[in-house]
Amino acid sequence: RAPVVSSWTVDGQRDMGFIGGGRYAVDRRVGEGGGGAVYLAYDQTLRRWVAIKRVRFNPDSPYGESAMNEATQLASLQHPNIVTVYDFLEEGGDLFVVMEYVAGQNLEDVTEPMTAQFFGDFAGQCLSGLAAAHAMSIVHRDIKPSNIMLAALQSGGFQVKILDFGLAKQMVAAQTQTVDQSGALTGSIYTMSPEQLQKEKVDHRTDIYSMGCVFYQALTRRTPFRGDTVAEVVAAHLQHQHEPLGTLRPDLPKALVDWVERLFALDADEQRHRL
Repeated sequence: RAPVVSSWTVDGQRDMGFIGGGRYAVDRRVGEGGGGAVYLAYDQTLRRWVAIKRVRFNPDSPYGESAMNEATQLASLQHPNIVTVYDFLEEGGDLFVVMEYVAGQNLEDVTEPMTAQFFGDFAGQCLSGLAAAHAMSIVHRDIKPSNIMLAALQSGGFQVKILDFGLAKQMVAAQTQTVDQSGALTGSIYTMSPEQLQKEKVDHRTDIYSMGCVFYQALTRRTPFRGDTVAEVVAAHLQHQHEPLGTLRPDLPKALVDWVERLFALDADEQRHRL
């Protein structure tokens, strides 16, 4: 049933109880992602729960135009392993992206290393979603554990859902990494590719590198590139210093270990697998 929603404000600015002309009743804020806050809301027309991402933007600015273009391209992404975008609208100087609400476990919160059998299904679904996006020349740019959900199915299995293509850019050729207004890189430092860290051209291989880091973490519950400071983590990426996956998981088949490590190889041209 629809939630009981009273008027409330976001950041102390304005009423956010309902948006979309009253269609969407906002229940609560559930997180942040890709430069915007995310809320759980109830679609009172179709009677379903949705997630709504709120992005502040000026429609007359280059970023505002980019945000609208991004929402349009994301709405065209239809794949069972990618969160579906239902609608987007501009209201009160903000852009709201209405998306499928996924109830499940965030990969960041998974506490036990995956078995080889479970991992095979998980990895296959992740790569299937990425391949669909890459086929449309859409690059995620911020693949990380918190952007991957495991939704339970009534059959007893699970379905991977890749979240938040909020940093994605549609491209037919390599482009530079997204930076914020201060010039700082946007994305997760632990899964960011060397070309992103060095603000070089990025393409689909950037996502493959990041997904390889995610797979390593799924199998070990630790990030491959580590350090006590941001500078140390960056150096570990650029010098490709990590504990071999086979050392941490000697029970895994060597072919699987080698494949995962090739995904986040330092040399993007020769080593990373193309989807």
